[in-house]
Amino acid sequence: MIRVASLVSYKILPAKTGGQRAITLLLSYLSQRVSLTCYGTDDNETAPAPPFTFIPFFGSSRLRYINPLNFFRMRKEIRRTKATHILLEHPYWGWLGILLQLSTGAQLVVRSHNIESLRFRSMGRWWWQILKWYERFTHRRARLNFFITEEDRHYALQHFGLNPAKCVVITYGTGQTVPPSLAARRAAKAMICARHQLNASAPLFFYNGTLDYLPNRIGLDMIIDKISPALTAKGLAHTVLVSGSKLPSSYQEKMQQGNVRYTGFVPDIESYFLAADVFLNPVMGGGGIKTKLVEALAAGTTSVSFTNGAFGIPVNICGEKLRVVEDGNINAFIDAAEESTRQEEQLMPQQFYDHFSWEAIAKKATESLQSTL
Repeated sequence: MIRVASLVSYKILPAKTGGQRAITLLLSYLSQRVSLTCYGTDDNETAPAPPFTFIPFFGSSRLRYINPLNFFRMRKEIRRTKATHILLEHPYWGWLGILLQLSTGAQLVVRSHNIESLRFRSMGRWWWQILKWYERFTHRRARLNFFITEEDRHYALQHFGLNPAKCVVITYGTGQTVPPSLAARRAAKAMICARHQLNASAPLFFYNGTLDYLPNRIGLDMIIDKISPALTAKGLAHTVLVSGSKLPSSYQEKMQQGNVRYTGFVPDIESYFLAADVFLNPVMGGGGIKTKLVEALAAGTTSVSFTNGAFGIPVNICGEKLRVVEDGNINAFIDAAEESTRQEEQLMPQQFYDHFSWEAIAKKATESLQSTL
């Protein structure tokens, strides 16, 4: 029997960001197929209880990343539970996972949400090459590596020298198994427009993300300074709703001008994806899959994205619902956004849900784990 000890080094409950949801959702569906316990930090909020076994096992101070006591405590726990696999989110606890694998015989599985060293290089961090060495070191010693996009897997094969048989794409998914009806989308738009006192007959654009994260903030700048003003200049009456946490205070005044409106963090984010006529994804950095784009497409919302922002999403399964524009070509992005408002209403192809359903993803992950026994 597969017994998974999932080690998560940061707060994931409640799951608000795309990264937190990527962890909690996979664990929720995976726990329906295997015996799974998540060992997290003590700053998580466990009420209401998540749909998988969660133990606040580690401290939440910055020293948790280098605390040697974590090894001895976790080794004892793995031996007690007879865990067959150690699932490590990100490479940061690579040293811990490697030592646990050597000392317990449990198989180390490293789940990469993106190529971390490239993400920090795009943010201008000078130490990204040190991280690249450590990231490579960790992945090479894992029994199995989960990558969130084929692009990341290909990079790791080339630059980390990994065995292709040990590298599997386990993407971000959706609980939606069929496309939402057009009636459901119209009802959602009416509700959201009433909530924010907007004209429901005008095009509604949407942008979402953690807004202190540099790639997301650069995308927001493009929307405020270029995309929305250009749409207005084209004579398109519209509103761009922006949701997400951690908006820098310097942006508060900007959000009170033009057609861009800030909603703050919204707990019912699915309603906003469902309500939008067009989802904007002018993101060119950060690596990995953009979870917000998967969620927008799952809601049946036509989406416009730069190439980097669409990594991990096969365009051929999206019908006419995903328009991908060359990175940095802002004029083409604006044209695509404007043209999308005139697109005839249609459903997302069923192929999209067959590919991105969490059920299918969890099944693939389980089969990969089974292959290592």
